[in-house]
Amino acid sequence: MLHLLIRQGQDENDAFTPFDDSREPYETIGFNNLANTQEDRWDFAGWDWQQDCFVTGAGEVIGWLPFGQPPSPIENVRGDLYDADAFMADGGYTPMTSAEAVLAWLLIEKIGVPDDVCYSPNQAQDIIVRRLDLARELEEIDAMLAEGQGDDQGHPIMPEFTKSMTTYAKVEACLHLLERRRDALHPSPVSNVVGADRLIEAAKDVIVSASDTYKKRNGHLGSFEDDSGEKCWIVPFDAFEGLRSAVDALASTKVGR
Repeated sequence: MLHLLIRQGQDENDAFTPFDDSREPYETIGFNNLANTQEDRWDFAGWDWQQDCFVTGAGEVIGWLPFGQPPSPIENVRGDLYDADAFMADGGYTPMTSAEAVLAWLLIEKIGVPDDVCYSPNQAQDIIVRRLDLARELEEIDAMLAEGQGDDQGHPIMPEFTKSMTTYAKVEACLHLLERRRDALHPSPVSNVVGADRLIEAAKDVIVSASDTYKKRNGHLGSFEDDSGEKCWIVPFDAFEGLRSAVDALASTKVGR
C-alpha cells in the first residue's frame, strides 16, 4: 500500500473520482499487484460524487511514496529517487531518469551484468567499483609483464607478446613457458600426460567458445564462409592462444625427451 498522486482525465466524460471538486492532481492510497497477478494495474481509492461513497478511483498514477517516508521536496518527483537502496526503474511502466538510464547502460552494455535483474544505485556503485579495481589490477599486471620481457643483458625471459594479446592471454603464455622450463630442468614421467591433458582442456575451451555467427554493428547476425562455401567458425582470441600455448608446451616436452 502506497501514498499515490493521481492525475485526473481532463475530458468531461472521464470518470471523476478525486476527493476534492477539482481537476488538479489529488492524493490517495493504493497499490499495484503486478508481482502476484502479472497484470500491471493500479488500484486506488476514489470518491463517487453521486452516491457519496468510496469507489475504485480513475486516473493516471504520476507519483508514489511508501508510508513513513517524507515527501519529495520537488513536485511530482518519485520519492524513491532519494533512497540509494531502492531498485531503479526498469524503463517499463515507470520511466527511467537520465541517471538511471546511464547506470543501466554501464551495467548491462559495458560491464555485462544480467539485464533481467533489478539493481539499486548502491548495488550499481559496488559493481562498477569492483570492475574498475579489476581493470587497474590488469593494467598493473600488464605493465609488470612488459617490464619482464628481458633480463639485464637483454635476453628474453618471457614469451613474445603480440599487440593484440589480452592480459589474460599473456599470463596464460607465461604460465605455459614456466611449466615447459620446469619440465626441462626436472623431467617427470607424467609430464607428457599432464601436457596432453592440458591440450585436451584447451581444445575443449576452443570448441565450447566457438561460434558460427557474429553481431554486426547494425545488430544483425553475420557469418563467414571460405572460398568453397564451407562454414568457418569464430574462436575468441584467448581460447585460441590457450590452445596454441598448450600445443607448444606438449611439443617442446616431447622434443626434450
